[in-house]
Amino acid sequence: MNKIHIGKPVWQAWGGTLRWGIIKESIKKGKWKYYNIEWVDDEIYRGAQEDRTRLLGESGRGYEIYQPVRCDHVQLADLETISASIKKLQNEA
Repeated sequence: MNKIHIGKPVWQAWGGTLRWGIIKESIKKGKWKYYNIEWVDDEIYRGAQEDRTRLLGESGRGYEIYQPVRCDHVQLADLETISASIKKLQNEA
């Protein structure tokens, strides 16, 4: 198991929103690396998965938060750079 990214922040663009999380585990499956991610403030995604479950008639199984996530489906987040860019945007607004 490659532990180099454990504890690192990541983001994922999904449905017009950004999901933010922390890598908790790295898993190798065949040639691919996957991450188990602890997502934060993820209510929009969770709500969409609940709606999907209800619409597709899968209520007996409950909604699914897809884990693990393939490594190329998320981006490592440089929080200092992101924070600096947000501050610039706030100063311009």
